[in-house]
Order: sequence, then C-alpha cells, then structure tokens
Amino acid sequence: MNYKTPSLISALITILVLLLLAVIGAVFMLVLLNGFSERAGGAALTSAIVCQGIGILLSGLLAWRLPRMFMERFQWNGPLAVTVSILAGTFLGGGLSLISMFISVFVAEAVR
Repeated sequence: MNYKTPSLISALITILVLLLLAVIGAVFMLVLLNGFSERAGGAALTSAIVCQGIGILLSGLLAWRLPRMFMERFQWNGPLAVTVSILAGTFLGGGLSLISMFISVFVAEAVR
C-alpha cells in the first residue's frame, strides 16, 4: 500500500496550520513584550522564532510518520489516519509554541 500520499498531506497541512498559529503567536508576543527595550525585545523575538521553527519541524516530522504507523499497525483507513496525525502534530506544535513564548519572555527578562 502507498503511504507516501497520506504522510505528505498530513505533514503539509500540519506545517501550514502551525505557520498560521506562529503568525498569530507573533502578534501576542509583541503584546507580551510591550515595555521591554528594543534590544531585549529583539532577542526575545529571535529566540521565539527559533524555538517555534524547531517545534514546527518536529511536529511536521511527527505528522509525517504517524499515518503510516496508524495504517500499518492499526489498519486504519487513510482519511482517519491523516486527520488524527494532523491533530496530534498540531497539538504538539501548539504546546511547543506556548513553551517558546515563555522561553522568549524569560530571555527578554534576562537581557533586561
């Protein structure tokens, strides 16, 4: 059975959703960093972008691997495996994005 198409669809949709969430998160970061200097805010935004980038890559990798596992081991059909993989990748990426926001605020405070 061909597992490449469901894996590709799952990874691409997960990455696109997480990129959209990253843009929305960047707006919230600007609100969180209100009152910090430009130097501290720049360092915080840089750390947030790096952390979110790593989180998006890890989530995309998870969403790439899960459909094959679901279809081989659990005998799920393609759409169900893709849907669950997208949800799992999005939840992982959202959690890592939230953690990156906290890390960036700590970085801004440390630079201050």
